[in-house]
Amino acid sequence: MTPLRRFALLVSLGLSLGAAHAQVWRCTDAAGKTVYADAPCPSGERATLVAPPRTPAQIEEERRAAEQARMRLAREQDAAREAQQAERAAAPPPSPPDRSQSSECLAAKKELDFVSSIRTLGDDEKRARMNAQIAAMNAACGTKMDLLPDPPPPPPPPRWRLQPLPPGPLQITHCDARHCYDAQGRRYPRAEVERLPR
Repeated sequence: MTPLRRFALLVSLGLSLGAAHAQVWRCTDAAGKTVYADAPCPSGERATLVAPPRTPAQIEEERRAAEQARMRLAREQDAAREAQQAERAAAPPPSPPDRSQSSECLAAKKELDFVSSIRTLGDDEKRARMNAQIAAMNAACGTKMDLLPDPPPPPPPPRWRLQPLPPGPLQITHCDARHCYDAQGRRYPRAEVERLPR
């Protein structure tokens, strides 16, 4: 029950209890017009006592009955409120909505298909666009699709390898400060070549 209704109920109970002392007369004049009054009708009108005066015991009994009715109403409202709270507590939490068929999700999937079909993009640009669209689709659909991994780093450029010294005599054509070279262009550490017997 809303607070406004509760207030209206209490006011009407108070007014009815305050009027409990009065008598109610129904007066009908010669023209047939009926009027209700708390005093006896004027002479010449037909008078009927509708509510006789109540004794103090009757008034007290009515007050007790009204108080009991108010208490019963309050108990019923409390019980209904507690039942509602228990029902809410016992109810399973609402499941998240299925976003896989939403218009946003379907549009994101369509855009991902489009981006994946583009053949004119370079590998890095295509991977960046695909990852951006995968992230947008995950957000729209509630999925957890993995992003495309970055490519492995390119292998380091080949380094000029020093050749182990072959057995036997070497035909060295020239040497620089650190290395010596043979007729086939192989490179050897100069310190090792100088240690060889000539």
